[in-house]
Amino acid sequence: MQIKQITDNNFREKWNSFVIKNSSPASFLQSWEWGDFCENKVFRFGVFEDEELIAVAHFIQKKIFKNKFYLNCPKGPIVKFPNHNFQFPNKFQISNFKFQNKILELVANEIKKIAKQEKIIFFRIAPVNNIDNKFLKNNNFIQPKILTNLIEPENTLILDLEKSKDELLKAMHQKTRYNIKLAERKGVKIKQEKNINIFYNLIKETAKRDKINIFNKNYYENLLNNKNLNITQFIAEYNNNFLASIININYGDTVTYFYGASSNEKRNLMPNYLIQWEAIKWAKKNGYKYYDFWGINENNWAGITRFKKGFSGKEINFIGAFDYVLNKKWYNIFRIGRFLKNII
Repeated sequence: MQIKQITDNNFREKWNSFVIKNSSPASFLQSWEWGDFCENKVFRFGVFEDEELIAVAHFIQKKIFKNKFYLNCPKGPIVKFPNHNFQFPNKFQISNFKFQNKILELVANEIKKIAKQEKIIFFRIAPVNNIDNKFLKNNNFIQPKILTNLIEPENTLILDLEKSKDELLKAMHQKTRYNIKLAERKGVKIKQEKNINIFYNLIKETAKRDKINIFNKNYYENLLNNKNLNITQFIAEYNNNFLASIININYGDTVTYFYGASSNEKRNLMPNYLIQWEAIKWAKKNGYKYYDFWGINENNWAGITRFKKGFSGKEINFIGAFDYVLNKKWYNIFRIGRFLKNII
């Protein structure tokens, strides 16, 4: 078993094919295109056994101080024969911790080689696979408790789009079905169109209402206009008023509901329910197997979690994020800084 840093852009197709096959529902966060979109320095690693690709992981460099960084591996590494796979029931899942531990060892050793030159304080993984917790504990991996805003959602909700539309509707909460029909009856219209101005105006309104942080307009504009990522935007409209908009990322067999925004006006028309239903139908019509609602959390996002669960689906619980500390002093300074920022 050997690890190689992948720098050849011609490896893109093989990389994506591996990610899609071994992370189903497909994890766009480990796609080649997402690494490029982030515009930070990206380190891509492939693990091989007898020339066969058995694992991939890309790490995106993120600044935490003026000249200190960490590497983030969102929803990765991706390992062949994943333990966590939505398609298969638990009793058929493969358990081979020794195999995965060796891969993590190779990755950690490879990053250690570049850590000093790149001023890396720690690196973070968030596998879609089950991992041997004992191995992680004994090898400097720790679960971060304070840096929660730097972690992708640990739990999500997946709709199986191979069910019929009638089956999908029947599985929904009664109130969700009612709100979809209400929006249709009241004349809310949904269109698929990329329009950064509509989306950004709505998400600014959402941020002010819900007291959340958002990116600047350039970020969303670059996302919508990216030529390599497969992006769809839906807009809910009523009497020439824009009531809601969502941005989805389509990758492999999965459509992921990534960003949503809504107006303070006409909320009684339930546009958020209809726009999701139209996006789900679009995904099904275009041959996708899964619709990923991208994050649920009963404690932190109770309202949005209830909304998403109203559409039914299967809850997927990932094992969470783990940090591999390379510089304890600076890591502790970073943790204290994050803690103080959260309480001040």
